[in-house]
Amino acid sequence: MSYEFTPEEEKEFTELSRILTLLAVLFVLYGVFGIFFSLNPPDILSILYSIAIILAGIFFYLPTDNLRLIASTEGNDIKELMQAFKEMNTGWDYIIVLFGILCVITLISIFV
Repeated sequence: MSYEFTPEEEKEFTELSRILTLLAVLFVLYGVFGIFFSLNPPDILSILYSIAIILAGIFFYLPTDNLRLIASTEGNDIKELMQAFKEMNTGWDYIIVLFGILCVITLISIFV
């Protein structure tokens, strides 16, 4: 037995996918601009921050395909939802570790 979301619920998943895609694109663009503006003069810490922002953008994008599939396919809604949650959880774990490392690097750079 499989569960199918209603058309109204599917619309919410489509909207969430759209928002996460837009957020991912903005993060990646912001990170690319950050790298570009950190090159002259070279600023390694800013480049690292920019790379972290790009990676965060990629992690925001990971679950979007599953969220779109919920609205566009039948028979696998729960499976697709659980996969989207799994990808979000994994992405957030990486983001937390990544930004935690950047905080430590920032603190070290302050005192060096």
